[in-house]
Parts: sequence; C-alpha cells; structure tokens
Amino acid sequence: ALKCLDLSIAAGETIAIIGPNGAGKSTVAHLLMRLHEPSRGSIFIDGVDISTVSLHSLRSQIGVVPQHVLLFNASVRDNIAYGRPEPTQDEVEAAARSARAHDFIMQLPQGYRTPIGDRGVRLSGGQQQRLALA
Repeated sequence: ALKCLDLSIAAGETIAIIGPNGAGKSTVAHLLMRLHEPSRGSIFIDGVDISTVSLHSLRSQIGVVPQHVLLFNASVRDNIAYGRPEPTQDEVEAAARSARAHDFIMQLPQGYRTPIGDRGVRLSGGQQQRLALA
C-alpha cells in the first residue's frame, strides 16, 4: 500500500517512475488514470481534484508505457495510427514527436513506412516504448 506519497511534476515534464517489484509503481499509474480510486486522500493535477475530471479528458493527457509493449507486425505508421480513425500523416508525426520518437523514425530505412517486425523485434526496447507511447 502507498503511504504519504507527495509527487510534484512540472507542466510538460516527462518522468519515469522506477523502483523494485511491489513498490507501487503500477498503483501510482492506476491512481493517476483513475483505474483505481484512492482509499484516502486526493489527487490533484494543476490544482484540480482528478475525481472531478472526465475520464476521457484525464486519460488523454497521461501516457503510460509498460516495460513490455504490444506492437504489431506492421509499419511504424500503422502502429502509431492503430485505434485512431484515419489519422493524417501530420497527426501521426505529431504523435511521434510528442513521444520523442520522430527523430529515430526518420533514421529508419523507410521512415514511417518501415516494417518493425513481429512485436517490434527490429527496434530497441526504448524505441519500442516510444512507439507504443505515440
């Protein structure tokens, strides 16, 4: 169980929550996304109690990347576009930029059209995580 957690993250800051097994990393992520509600206390983002924010609005602002990501045997673009209704190339690239993936994607042999292999085997672990975040 988490006790006395006080976490401040600056606007636009990217953080990593790390620690040993059972330390509560997943619990923190689940609480921030309201997959679980806190048994005591409150969670505020920019002074707003997240229990008063719509789930869609809240979750559209938070990205969580698990250690092992699910990627498809398809192109970089197809993996980023998955689940989005017909995104434009500009939207795909904006998502990649927000995940800090655009630069490495542009260095791939076919850029956004590069096939990544089954479960992303042609990418490093860090590249896989950035692609999943995009």
